[in-house]
Amino acid sequence: MLLAFDTATEAVTVAVYDDTVGGVVAESTLVDARRHGELLAPGIKRVLAEAGVAPTDLSGIAVGVGPGPFTGLRVGIVTARTMAATLGVSLVGVCTLDVVAAAHDGRGQPFLVATDARRKEVYWASYDTTGRRKDGPHVDRPDHVSTSLPVVGRGGTLYPDWFPHAVGPEHPNAGDLARLVAHGLVEPLSTDPLYLRRPDAAEPPALSSSQPVVRRAARADLDALVDLEQRCLGSEAWSRLSIEGELAGQVEGRGTVLAAAKGDQIAGYAVGSWAGDVADVRRVAVDAGWRRRGIGADLVRAVMVTARAAGCGRMLLEVAADNRAAIGLYFRLGFVEIDRRNRYYPSGADALVLEAVVPDSGQVR
Repeated sequence: MLLAFDTATEAVTVAVYDDTVGGVVAESTLVDARRHGELLAPGIKRVLAEAGVAPTDLSGIAVGVGPGPFTGLRVGIVTARTMAATLGVSLVGVCTLDVVAAAHDGRGQPFLVATDARRKEVYWASYDTTGRRKDGPHVDRPDHVSTSLPVVGRGGTLYPDWFPHAVGPEHPNAGDLARLVAHGLVEPLSTDPLYLRRPDAAEPPALSSSQPVVRRAARADLDALVDLEQRCLGSEAWSRLSIEGELAGQVEGRGTVLAAAKGDQIAGYAVGSWAGDVADVRRVAVDAGWRRRGIGADLVRAVMVTARAAGCGRMLLEVAADNRAAIGLYFRLGFVEIDRRNRYYPSGADALVLEAVVPDSGQVR
């Protein structure tokens, strides 16, 4: 039983292939470029239920590895890696453009596949008359790869001046991905993402003089951190002793405490800890007067960079299910939901457990 999914394009597509019947038994595709992190987990759950399959029934997972924009692509890859590791099943990556090519029914002449790379560019590859990839994948401006050949994928419909013979489909389909892998019709790849470039993964711009600067917290910041913790968390705040322990852990190399500081004022802080190659974001708190300025995002990015330097490849955090603003931030930073803990917080709110791949420091979005 094979689970296949792809999030490298605007589509979130999921399918289950049953090798005992030799075909796809359930599939789902939703197109929403901004909600990969929200749609994938429910999509997997829905397709497994439709197929009458439990996760423990799976024997393998196949995932599209792009090329694709950084944020959407890593949603699928981190989910695939997590599920495969948890279930102890095989994992294979497939070039997303090959999946789109598999659905093209106009064989008999060469063709291109082009998908939207944003920034007025396309990801593309060329295929021969049998559907075998000859060149690519690449990323270019559409006028640099203009052709009169058929062009499959969203890139063709986006740029008709350069691709006058655009044909469907526009997006990959996980059913095709599953069939390609099950029948051995595609080159198996690792699950290293094919970014080609980083359109959505540039390092954050330099902070303006009015923005607090994120730096390593010091013992001298303890009073300010305790005060901020109390103001932000109230009855759920950590004790002074707990914060002292986090600062000590930073010195001992077990984690980091980062402060967003403007002069002597601490506008926000974050705490991360690590064990092996897994990092845990234990706290992100921003003073009410400094919110909606991107400080929380800056702090999480900085924890990612520090965690990568410490050798971490994965990052976990918990967030209240009713904290929509924080959840939206974490999804934009590439986190995906991997678990839910019912009535976890004293308020009665559920906790969402989120995970992200820790990118190289130059790729932190």
